[in-house]
Amino acid sequence: MLSWGCDAACLLACAWGPGIGVPWRGILVAYTLTRMAGSLRVTPGGLGVVEASLTALLVLDGPRTDQAIALTLLYRIAICWALQPVGWACRLGLAFG
Repeated sequence: MLSWGCDAACLLACAWGPGIGVPWRGILVAYTLTRMAGSLRVTPGGLGVVEASLTALLVLDGPRTDQAIALTLLYRIAICWALQPVGWACRLGLAFG
């Protein structure tokens, strides 16, 4: 639960940072439905499924399409790709340490 709460907080922060106006309830509903779609494991890490569903659900709740795409990509970069170098460094540390 704590992990999901932090993920949702990250999505809210990604919307708040660039000033994309989405109601917080709408973001939480979009986040919840996106987590359900991502849990189907159609692709590794929900790649493509999460982005498409989150963007579509955000567009339904207010922001323009370009803002929803930017918010989705910023969120996915923060959640998935920004942590990759940390994992790689830990792996190398275990392998050579």
